Amino acid sequence: MFPVPKNQLKKIKIDPLVDTYLANEERQIRKHWAEINSKSIAVYRERYDNDSRNYHFLNKTCCDFKKLEEECDRWEREHEN
Repeated sequence: MFPVPKNQLKKIKIDPLVDTYLANEERQIRKHWAEINSKSIAVYRERYDNDSRNYHFLNKTCCDFKKLEEECDRWEREHEN
């Protein structure tokens, strides 16, 4: 769950006959995408919700997502062409 500028994303081709591990990873992600997405949103929200029962744990163990987003935005501004 790290912010990445869209212009830095690169599509890769995975050959399932050669890259079996990556192909399996991709298949698992696609299969469980809804669950992964909903859990990531929940973690993001609870990380900043002082009333969340997981707030202190997530505050200690998770990245500061908002700071990462700010730095990603700053990097994009500095590297615009």
